[in-house]
Amino acid sequence: MHARPTIIRNPPSDPAFEQAINEVLESGVVDAVAVQERLRERYPLAVVRPRALAGDVTPVWYVYRDGRWIPDDKEGASRER
Repeated sequence: MHARPTIIRNPPSDPAFEQAINEVLESGVVDAVAVQERLRERYPLAVVRPRALAGDVTPVWYVYRDGRWIPDDKEGASRER
């Protein structure tokens, strides 16, 4: 059994993107490449990058909706509340 990775997503204030990531992981997909492929069905630029640090006990993946880091839209997030 694989440990569910810790996800660091960008942008962090996009609840639909967070939900899409969770749905893919909950479906049993555990490989970063496969997760990226599934996310690209909705987010064509999505990129999943596993972090490879010697001290990591649990896998950590960086998941970028737009293929790269972008500034968080804090104004948009506060308007949604």
